Amino acid sequence: MGIIVPLAGIAATLFVGNRHGSAADEKPPAVAGAPSASPGASDSSDQADSPGPKKPKSRVLFGPGAVQFQTSSYGVDIDLDSSKPLVGDDLRGGDLTAIADGGGTAGSTNFHGGPQLAATIALLSGNGADPTEAECAEALRRNGDPMLQNPPQHARFCVQTTEGRTAFVRITSAAPGGHSMKLTVTVWDLSA
Repeated sequence: MGIIVPLAGIAATLFVGNRHGSAADEKPPAVAGAPSASPGASDSSDQADSPGPKKPKSRVLFGPGAVQFQTSSYGVDIDLDSSKPLVGDDLRGGDLTAIADGGGTAGSTNFHGGPQLAATIALLSGNGADPTEAECAEALRRNGDPMLQNPPQHARFCVQTTEGRTAFVRITSAAPGGHSMKLTVTVWDLSA
């Protein structure tokens, strides 16, 4: 008699569960992460359709904003790793050094990856829209160099800073003879 009661309970559960339709026209309950019970069936949560883990959106540390300075044959350093780019002579941790040859134009100013050539620069072609952080990172990976010689007016380039940040720089203006240069800069913060 001890085994009959549990068997009767199981039979009753199966009977009540199948009362509202046959097993052929009912779908098994969906379980998150479990494969589909019917072959060839696709579920809207199928892994092929999901984008995978979402990357956090890049957080901008600065910009786009203007950075203006007087060019010099001795060099002007620009630190892009601060909350607002710093411009000065002989900056420790400078990411770009702008050295003018006296002409005062964009083509007469060379950019170096800081005083120690520790930052990397990649010139972008064309005059298109500002790149994303990922596009800059790819350009730096493919074409990075510690020096950018004679960039043209309105040149666009990416910088990998000495602290590992990615930045985008566009030469906005470089007045001939005025030795004044204006850049538009965007710096993305490090991922958390």
